[in-house]
Amino acid sequence: MLIIQISRGLPHGAERIWQAIPFFPVQAKPIAILEKCHKLKSQEETVNAATPNITEQSRSSWLCNSSLRRETTVRAKMIENSREICYDGVDKRLSNPKRGDNMNNTQLLNGKFAAAKLPEACALRSALLNLFHEEAGKRVIYVSAPAGYGKTISTLLWLENSDYVPIWISLDEYDNTPAIFYKLFCTGIVSVQPENMAMVNLLTSPSFSSSPVEHTISLLSEFVPDGKRYAVVLDNMHLVTDEEIRKSGLLVQKRLPACFVAVIITCNNIAEKYIAVTGEEKCAVITADDLAFSAEEIQKCFSEHGRSVTMEEAAAVHAVTDGWAIAVNAIVTSGEMESGWNNSQVSGSHMKTKIWDRWESKLQNFMLKTSVTDEMMLALAERLTGEGGG
Repeated sequence: MLIIQISRGLPHGAERIWQAIPFFPVQAKPIAILEKCHKLKSQEETVNAATPNITEQSRSSWLCNSSLRRETTVRAKMIENSREICYDGVDKRLSNPKRGDNMNNTQLLNGKFAAAKLPEACALRSALLNLFHEEAGKRVIYVSAPAGYGKTISTLLWLENSDYVPIWISLDEYDNTPAIFYKLFCTGIVSVQPENMAMVNLLTSPSFSSSPVEHTISLLSEFVPDGKRYAVVLDNMHLVTDEEIRKSGLLVQKRLPACFVAVIITCNNIAEKYIAVTGEEKCAVITADDLAFSAEEIQKCFSEHGRSVTMEEAAAVHAVTDGWAIAVNAIVTSGEMESGWNNSQVSGSHMKTKIWDRWESKLQNFMLKTSVTDEMMLALAERLTGEGGG
């Protein structure tokens, strides 16, 4: 509204100058151009007083043919060519005013790009972190294990202890179309270089949805290496079942800049064909066996929670849980554990009294009904439990 009010108070020629830079906010209008607008206003008033009977069109022609128009053209060209102009006493270098020039990473991102928070007490698993560090030299890391193995937490721990800039994308069943999936993917990429107008224009192009794969490949080719390393993380990739996304995703992975590593978190087993397309030497798979807690890590986990257990007791917990992270966490946080635990004492009855009986009936019902299958999708869970809405 403020821009409209100011422009209406200017003569026709001055409005042309103003309209040449419509993408800048009022406080950023070049002082030199503002002064030129006021000068032009004064000269138009002089013309009006000297020639009261000429038509409005004649006055406009006179202004357009004056030297002011030539100076205006030079000024506009300076803007177009990204020359330095004084803005409120500060020298700034302008980019061409195009679509999305005010876009920044805070405007680009929403909850889909927010990773889960790490627990307050979280054991630092050196062996697992070292495995992530070693595999990060490859192009793609698949983190593949059933639910509850700590895939997301382990990835977050690695990122927190690395120099990679994370681009976290949380997927769900509503991202199961190429247009939506690749819009999310490209938004994450652009968020780390919001000033890259070539990428911004491709992302905001009206034709993006009609050819998302082609736009994504073009956008990646415009990424400018800046000396940093990036990790783009696709969490819950098992929820994306669209075959076109799966096929094209392999091609897009190969076109990621060399400074990127793709981390794909999934509950599914990784098919050999995906590894073959990427190349075994460029692809790593971190499995449930890698994510499982060892007895030593279980003992350390108890210590992180202010509890002291012997190695025999930790081994007993490992024997019952097989290192399954969610089960280990349930025992560690149960609050009670007698000293001298062994394999026979960590029995079904003990699990029932110390863990199961402490759960709410709704959670017990969910766990019972979903225990009949090894793999669980949201739709199947809703059918089995009779509950919807996640």
